[in-house]
Amino acid sequence: MKEINISVGAGASQPVYMEGSVINVKASGGSLKFKGQGFEVSLSAGQGIRIKQGFDNFTVENESAGTIAATLVIGTGDFSDNSLPDVSFTKSANASDQADESIAAGTAYTLAANSARREALITNLSTNTDPIRVGPNAAANRGTELLPGSTGTFETTATLKIHNTGAGAQSVAIVELED
Repeated sequence: MKEINISVGAGASQPVYMEGSVINVKASGGSLKFKGQGFEVSLSAGQGIRIKQGFDNFTVENESAGTIAATLVIGTGDFSDNSLPDVSFTKSANASDQADESIAAGTAYTLAANSARREALITNLSTNTDPIRVGPNAAANRGTELLPGSTGTFETTATLKIHNTGAGAQSVAIVELED
């Protein structure tokens, strides 16, 4: 697998000359359309596709009104789709959400301990470009990694730190489920 960074202007397209059978969108600022011989698909951060017949090139199109920067993983092997979280409520709970939290580059936001909290759902917004790390002592190389557009469910009443691994400010969404 090879990781490449691309930037596609509004309404523009960019050819990619690489062989493989898998395209994963590791990080993206929006949805991009991928077109090749025998396939056409739109993908966002956390999504991927296996092209059964493989490819030796494809085109990436941006149908949005702004430039989209993306990190693609291309090659052969497996792919996953982490774009949609599984959220289920097994018993009645109070949901408490707050405004998106902006976290400066290289710093962490602290979600205070909450004895009533059953779970914290933390989303690395799809508009972000870099992963975040979440855990009791999250840092650049510590904690659960969440790619842009993915959500983690943390069953804890303890303090959680949400660390921004990016070079610029990034925002996260937080929902706490309480008994």
